[in-house]
Amino acid sequence: MRTNKSNRLGMLVGAVSLLVITSAYAADNFVKVSLPKGVSIELPKNWVVRSKDQRITLDTLVESGLDLAGIEQENSDLPFAANYYENDKTIGIVNTRYYPDIDLTQNDARQATQQDINELDAALKENMVKPTKAFGVPMLSWEGTKKRTINGITTFITEYSRKAIKDTGAFRVRLVRVFAGDRSFTLTVS
Repeated sequence: MRTNKSNRLGMLVGAVSLLVITSAYAADNFVKVSLPKGVSIELPKNWVVRSKDQRITLDTLVESGLDLAGIEQENSDLPFAANYYENDKTIGIVNTRYYPDIDLTQNDARQATQQDINELDAALKENMVKPTKAFGVPMLSWEGTKKRTINGITTFITEYSRKAIKDTGAFRVRLVRVFAGDRSFTLTVS
């Protein structure tokens, strides 16, 4: 992909992260986070970025849960994760995960039919129900996957709700998938 597409991918992630933040912040309350492969996101300064050690621990936990659920794991990399806390409770989570072995491109994404999207949605749901249950955070609802164009980038947005890990609340999860060959990634916002 050309640099122009790299810039558009970065703009996409920034735009998506701005869409999910409901509080009004002045422009100087945001910090730009540059990620690998030309992607960048902007988050409010009061979000806490997880260290590399914390991300390794998180990845290990995910891998263990997938193994326990009997789910084959895709090769992926978690270069960024951040949380938003209020009164010592996690009320927001953002992370980005790259999938370097994906062959699908933006051209493939643009050409995806409703049947392709339905198949993607069914596979995602099947691969999400088992691990959330294995982690003791069952899925509460599944809103499905929709194809959307954001800043000229074709994305697949999946939404669902799951039980919160440490309390009785619920987390609404939005996965924004971008297929771009070996630069494919998912931005997760909860």
